[in-house]
Amino acid sequence: MLHILGMILKIAVILLGSILGITVLLSLLILFVSIRYRVNGSYEEKKLNAKARISWLFSIIIVDIVYDGEKVSQKIRIFGIPLGRKKPKHTESVQSTKKEQAYITEKEHKTEKEQNLQKEVDIEKNQATKETIKELQQIEQTQKLNQEQEEEPKEEPEEKQKGQRERVPLTKKLRQLWEKVKAVKKNIHNKIVNIKEKIAQIHAILTDEKNKEALRLIGRQIRYLWKHIKPKKLFVVCRFGFDDPALTGQTLAAASVLYPYYRNSIQLYPNFEQKVFSGDIYVKGRIRIFPMVLIIIRLWRNKQIRNMVKKWMRKNK
Repeated sequence: MLHILGMILKIAVILLGSILGITVLLSLLILFVSIRYRVNGSYEEKKLNAKARISWLFSIIIVDIVYDGEKVSQKIRIFGIPLGRKKPKHTESVQSTKKEQAYITEKEHKTEKEQNLQKEVDIEKNQATKETIKELQQIEQTQKLNQEQEEEPKEEPEEKQKGQRERVPLTKKLRQLWEKVKAVKKNIHNKIVNIKEKIAQIHAILTDEKNKEALRLIGRQIRYLWKHIKPKKLFVVCRFGFDDPALTGQTLAAASVLYPYYRNSIQLYPNFEQKVFSGDIYVKGRIRIFPMVLIIIRLWRNKQIRNMVKKWMRKNK
């Protein structure tokens, strides 16, 4: 008996250990294995085409997203097998063919007597429809005569109502207009007051000395996050031109100021002869979940950030 209990306990421990091991392995894979992404896009003649691919865990899971200028289509594959693929059902096709054959045989085996009876029924129906049409025409004529007799005395009150509608006093119209103007003015005033209150709240948060350290920490974490999620490859080709060549030159001059920052990734081709705007883009990179979790933990450990979040949530309830 004790031997059997020991075996059951061993099996239970092995099962629990395997479940814990699988959960730990999955959590480590989710945290440390990067999600890779690749985007190709082009814009030409006011039409946008784009393709994106997201892969994870050595391309075991692949998500393809395609936009052809009108609709978005997506495809998910696991181990190369697409999800949502419908298999043809042979049984249904066989049953449908059998039903069609039975229906055809029934049609072929109709006797001449049934066809003759059907012809007689059709003749009777046609006669009945002709009689009903005549009756309906008579009813419509009587209804028209009644309507014409009833509408003649009602012409005078309609003219009176039109005259009453036209005689609306000018003072009443001016009052209604003034009330509308007052309502619009009140709404604009309330919106301005709400914006001023929000600006004052943000200014108080930024100027508070206790919050300055928290804001510096947030800035450091944003820079840390950008290092991990920024694209590893970025290549953009932009062709542009305006109706006015001077405006094209001004745009190129403004873009040349930032040339040291994008010289290896963006190429500009101005067109001084015609109005043009088109381009191509290629982006490739990866994202890991662990740095994001680390940033959230660092921010939540700061008491001042926690208090700021709680106050903001209370005010916006």
